[in-house]
Amino acid sequence: MDIIKKAISKNNISVNKPSKYLTQKNYHLFRIAIIVIASILLLVGIFFSRQFYKSNSKISKFVEFNVERGESVSLMAKKLHDQNLISNEFYFKTYIFLKRANKKVNPGKYELNQKMSIADIAGMVTGNKSSQQQKIVIIEGWNSKQIADYLADLYAKNNASKNVKYDELKNDFQEKFLAEVNNPQKYNYDFLADKPKDASLEGYLYPDTYFVYVDSNPETIIRKMLDNFVQKVTKKIIEQAKNQNMSLYEVLTLASIIQKEVKTPEEMKLAAGLYFNRLKADKALESDSTITYFTGNYDSRASAKDLQIKSPYNTYTHKGLPPGPISNPSLIAIEAVLNPTESDYMYFITDKNGKAIFSETGQEHVENVEEHLNQ
Repeated sequence: MDIIKKAISKNNISVNKPSKYLTQKNYHLFRIAIIVIASILLLVGIFFSRQFYKSNSKISKFVEFNVERGESVSLMAKKLHDQNLISNEFYFKTYIFLKRANKKVNPGKYELNQKMSIADIAGMVTGNKSSQQQKIVIIEGWNSKQIADYLADLYAKNNASKNVKYDELKNDFQEKFLAEVNNPQKYNYDFLADKPKDASLEGYLYPDTYFVYVDSNPETIIRKMLDNFVQKVTKKIIEQAKNQNMSLYEVLTLASIIQKEVKTPEEMKLAAGLYFNRLKADKALESDSTITYFTGNYDSRASAKDLQIKSPYNTYTHKGLPPGPISNPSLIAIEAVLNPTESDYMYFITDKNGKAIFSETGQEHVENVEEHLNQ
């Protein structure tokens, strides 16, 4: 080995060893390559991010979109593009692929807006929101407009995004909900049979606690309410109404007034008996609640000016029942109409604490007003 080393040294033979210069040069080239690749990836990421999250359109238009069970992402992308909900099918499919959400698509009907981004739409149809349930509480005595306002507020809060604002969603939901209420022909339930043809679903939207998906549309929620109505207002109750020469619609109309006027089950039965007394005596019902239903001032008493309004809902000037329900009554109010407490009462007021005070004569009524309301 020493002989070989001496021979190399003597003849100035160099060993095959990279120079320091070449090592540094390669290192710098490597760093440049990494920076270039990272920059390209960053630019590509920014580009795709913009495609995923930018608004599809400047125009706000809601579109009903249906996803069939087992539908492929490619077909879904094509349908979205055909309905002007996305501008590029490839970007939608890429987003679904990157999110690994191709197997998370939930079949059903969706209310989408053309202003939504690809990410917004994907979030709706892949379960990010569709799988979330919320509790809704429909208060006894609310009318359809109050229910629509309550539900629209929840829907808008849950589904608003950068591209589709709260007000747009709320207004759209309200309009669609009330359109459904005014289209009862769409709903095939036996208990609607005796309803006048031009009447809405007011009175049938059963007040209760429900659990619904946060992006449930108006039709879905209304069907839940009507299904619940079937369970609560049984065939036995409907038969009882017939035996008392009343249609279910008439029962709901009177029950809706009682629900608004008094609070307790005992007061409801007394009020029902009182109203039947007035109907038999051919006297006007004189209910403030029927007038405020018409004026929209739901939580206040009818004013002297309101009492002069010309409307079939003015039960001070029109005898008999109003044209239809003014609220959506509870089972307790419905049963009060079918099982009224007999009495000679013809008048009542509710004091400042909401307690009902009944009287038989007009003079007693005037005295009650003076004692409990005018002091």
